[in-house]
Amino acid sequence: MGGDVSQLDELVANLRRLDAAGVEIATTALPEVLADAKATAAAGASPEGQAWTPTKEGRPALPNAASAITAPAEKPPMAMRWMSTP
Repeated sequence: MGGDVSQLDELVANLRRLDAAGVEIATTALPEVLADAKATAAAGASPEGQAWTPTKEGRPALPNAASAITAPAEKPPMAMRWMSTP
């Protein structure tokens, strides 16, 4: 099995560049996305903007939710985490 594999090599190189660009874009966008997620949680709303139902006592649900949202982005893969405590 022989032949010219230059097109395959080029495709692999393009995919690697695309992967690197995705990491760069995510790293650049992370502070704004994180701030938006925290602001939404602090307002007592879901990511879709729906207000959270108050507790049975009528208090706002999850009043400290914004402080539980983190985004450790030291290296890929990046993920936002919403940690809950009992």
